[in-house]
Amino acid sequence: MTERVVFITGANGGLGTFVTKRFLEIDAIVVGGSRKISKEDFEWPNFVPLPVDF
Repeated sequence: MTERVVFITGANGGLGTFVTKRFLEIDAIVVGGSRKISKEDFEWPNFVPLPVDF
């Protein structure tokens, strides 16, 4: 089995939330980057929040 890992910037914004959820639903490991983000924003075990300010 090949694991999919994706990094999404703006993960809890409008479009970012949609994209993040879609990848989580197909069991990808998602590293979600955003200024204000936490584990509680997406309650999937394969979600990793990463607070960043680009």
